[in-house]
Amino acid sequence: MKRIEQSAYRWKKTYEKNGLIGLTDSCRTQSGRPLKRKLTPFEVIKRQEGKNQVT
Repeated sequence: MKRIEQSAYRWKKTYEKNGLIGLTDSCRTQSGRPLKRKLTPFEVIKRQEGKNQVT
């Protein structure tokens, strides 16, 4: 029961500090390694289209 109370305390504190955005799962949005090369304009457009379809 102690773990549940500690988790609830952490979640409440994060919600008060950052709001709903603070509770979003960052593992889903920040997975993978960043690219070291520059993206081509075509790749940038494709990536933005993909993000728009998800949201």
